[in-house]
Amino acid sequence: MNPPPDLQTWSGPSPPGPGVETVDKPQEFERLWRGFMTARVALGLVLVLLKGTIFVLGASADPALMLICAAYFATALAVRLLANPRPLGRTFDSHWIITIGVDILAFAALQVSQSSINYAPLFALPVLMASVLGSLLLAMGVAAGVTLLLFFYA
Repeated sequence: MNPPPDLQTWSGPSPPGPGVETVDKPQEFERLWRGFMTARVALGLVLVLLKGTIFVLGASADPALMLICAAYFATALAVRLLANPRPLGRTFDSHWIITIGVDILAFAALQVSQSSINYAPLFALPVLMASVLGSLLLAMGVAAGVTLLLFFYA
């Protein structure tokens, strides 16, 4: 019985057995990208439902929070449906802004308003996305920026 093709042994990766197809890097990246974009949409939907429920129950009278969550959900859904999977690269370009920048901006706005919910754990998503989909420089920059945001607004 042959081991799976991605199994690492002490001598290096094992060669694929007969009939086993290897997955190329663009397919893996596209799968990861779609997974992260789907997670953003799901998070946006959860935020809209949470803030909507809080607003309807009368625990919060600030409709701006609901608007922030709805805008985040709409943006995440548009990126998921309309954008093509593409690496984030080394620079802060327009593709970076519509993925990670929107996340940081929305979560920072929610964190500053901070009614009864602490939104700081949400900042893990853009940091994780930058580290998996982007370069090391981008990941370190996003992590440093999020750290500074949390330092000043927490």
